[in-house]
Amino acid sequence: MPGILGSVLQPYLSKYQDNKEKLFYYQMLLVRFLALAGCLFMFICVLCGDNIVYIMYGPQWSACVPLFIILACSIAFQMVMNVTGGILQSAGRTDLLFRQGLFATLIMLALVFIGGVGRNLSMLTICVSAAFFFQMFTVAYYTSVKAFEHGMKDFLLPVLRIIALSLLAAVPELIVRYVFHLYIPNAFANLLVYALIYTALFGVVFTLTGDLKELFRAIKRKA
Repeated sequence: MPGILGSVLQPYLSKYQDNKEKLFYYQMLLVRFLALAGCLFMFICVLCGDNIVYIMYGPQWSACVPLFIILACSIAFQMVMNVTGGILQSAGRTDLLFRQGLFATLIMLALVFIGGVGRNLSMLTICVSAAFFFQMFTVAYYTSVKAFEHGMKDFLLPVLRIIALSLLAAVPELIVRYVFHLYIPNAFANLLVYALIYTALFGVVFTLTGDLKELFRAIKRKA
């Protein structure tokens, strides 16, 4: 989805190839939107990982639930970094896209190797999720710093802020689910209730911060 979105936007953004500030603005608008969407799905998966696995694969796959939840923790990072291709191509910097892809691949290979050495599936899964997190820094460097002459913090801080606020919205349900172990026995009902409550809390938090209003205003202005 993010990769497709970047490709669709590339022809539109290409007209700003010589306007670094405009391209950086649109990049961060897209990054913030994808971070919001990614965090929403990420925490729903963390909250209801067992229900999702049960619904999709059946109770015989229950041993995979911890692995699913660990991998789910990387959803937001994966979504954010997948806009790189369209943005750097729009800026005419395919050279930076190649370098970013190379370093991101090396990070993934290194962490997969580290995770595989111990022959522990949980450790391997943690290393894969960590690789997606560290790959985000390559995106920040090759887009914000090299392509648009901004600091890495200009890319990273908005993303980390959204993740932190999304976690804050998830705390009540995380406590209810994993501390008090309160859940509905029916997997479908439990997933629906937890997902709807988290979506509501998520909406309240980002409405209060003004993020949703700002993004909708930007989308409406361009519609």
